Amino acid sequence: VTMQLVHEGNKLYLLGKRKNELGGSEYYHYKGHLGANIPKPQLAEVKKQLYAVIDAINEGLIVSAHDISEGGVATTLVEMALGGRAEGEKGVSISLDEMSEDELMVYQLLFSETGGFVLEVPVEKEQDFVALMKKYEYVDYVHIGEVTDQKTIEIKHNNKAVVDISLDKAKKAWWEGLREKL
Repeated sequence: VTMQLVHEGNKLYLLGKRKNELGGSEYYHYKGHLGANIPKPQLAEVKKQLYAVIDAINEGLIVSAHDISEGGVATTLVEMALGGRAEGEKGVSISLDEMSEDELMVYQLLFSETGGFVLEVPVEKEQDFVALMKKYEYVDYVHIGEVTDQKTIEIKHNNKAVVDISLDKAKKAWWEGLREKL
């Protein structure tokens, strides 16, 4: 299983609800803040997530997957769209609306470094994937969007665009960002 998105129309699922855990995050570092709430992994939950992902891979229910870490869901989605060498040609259409039971701000939903995974599920295997996830107690999973052929990263909250960037622009920032800083 690759981290690069595979096929338009496939469903994207988030494992692990977003929490207000941005303390020490890349986002706060960029903003010049330290923050207070660092990610606090719940080991039983992490273990279940790992086993769920491994079983989904073994059963052929996911075709791409990426962990959520530095930069949160936003960075994870960009990395999946770009792929390891920025050769990706697939975009994403995402909704933040179901990512958390708490009332988090948009930046918290995007950049919280709470652990978890984003998984790409072929549309024809979605029912089997959901059935497998239901077997895992403590694993929060939610459908967040789909892979598109639009070559854009589109993220909405309450039906309003909060991110709409072309893959070309994201690739340029990814590959030339350090050069521009120097």
